Amino acid sequence: MSGTLRMTYRDALREGVRLALASDARVFLMGEDVGRYGGTYAVSKGLLAEFGEARVRDTPLSESAFVGAGIGAALNGMRPIVEVMTVNFSLLALDQIVNNAATLRHMSGGQLAVPVVIRMTTGGGRQLAAQHSHSLEGWYAHVPGLRILAPATAEGSSRRSTRTVSRAGTRTCPASASSPRRPPRTRAGCCWPRCRSRTRC
Repeated sequence: MSGTLRMTYRDALREGVRLALASDARVFLMGEDVGRYGGTYAVSKGLLAEFGEARVRDTPLSESAFVGAGIGAALNGMRPIVEVMTVNFSLLALDQIVNNAATLRHMSGGQLAVPVVIRMTTGGGRQLAAQHSHSLEGWYAHVPGLRILAPATAEGSSRRSTRTVSRAGTRTCPASASSPRRPPRTRAGCCWPRCRSRTRC
């Protein structure tokens, strides 16, 4: 087993976020307890000490407000990673996610980009009861303009975290919601088979 690296998903996610923060000064992390506490599931543990309060920001308990702030920052050239504690609590920010983050690029005719990553924990694996155990990624996958990533391996968690942050918002189209990898280009011009765009999405 020499050369085999064992790591948890949490460590892989932390490494992906750390690499994104280190490689691009526009990237910052914000959310409930992501700074001093190190994240509810310890994904951001140690990042505050490494990158400082300007890049790792604790927010108030108001999902709609801090997701909206992340979208606003993305519209102004930043690349925020917004951490929502669990997928259940993202419902409090549903208007921001569905009616702003997912639609502004399309509604502006491509003039606006929203390079934001909204990271959340999903599923009932830790038996966290009624308000912490839903799996709503299927709902979000049906929203045009969103991309849903759910890595199957720890390695995928790290790589996808870094790539998603570095490419967030650069290529969104209404048909791109749920695929974790890019299909081949079609003759229409867009890389997503169901999209009718003649331009690069």
